Amino acid sequence: MFRKLIYLVSFVLVLYLVGNVQAADVIWTDAGPDHLWGTPANWDLGTLPSVEDAAK
Repeated sequence: MFRKLIYLVSFVLVLYLVGNVQAADVIWTDAGPDHLWGTPANWDLGTLPSVEDAAK
């Protein structure tokens, strides 16, 4: 009985954590010192877009 409860709680926790992973829209501003896509200052969030993000 206790083992089933642990499995259920673990399953719900995993679903919750996976559901909270969200992509962000990262917008090119070209406000950095150069015009390179690899410079974080050229993006509005100050970070490079990742695989999950949408670069605009």
